[in-house]
Amino acid sequence: MSKELLLGDNAFIGVSHLSQAHARTESREATLENIVRVIEASVDSGATGFTFSTHPRNLVLLRYLHESRRDLLKKLNYYPLR
Repeated sequence: MSKELLLGDNAFIGVSHLSQAHARTESREATLENIVRVIEASVDSGATGFTFSTHPRNLVLLRYLHESRRDLLKKLNYYPLR
């Protein structure tokens, strides 16, 4: 059975299960440019999947990747959460 390394979206949308204050800080730092850098670094480190919530910020991210970074978009499998 093959295993897949997944990148999650919690930090991108301001979710932390440990600290609300930490989540707010991460959310402020989660600009589109920074998120794309994290995704690039994750793919370069072996991530092959992206699991994400149906959050408006993720829609903006996916539209940006579709329009401007299809190379990066094509490198991941996608696992939306409901």
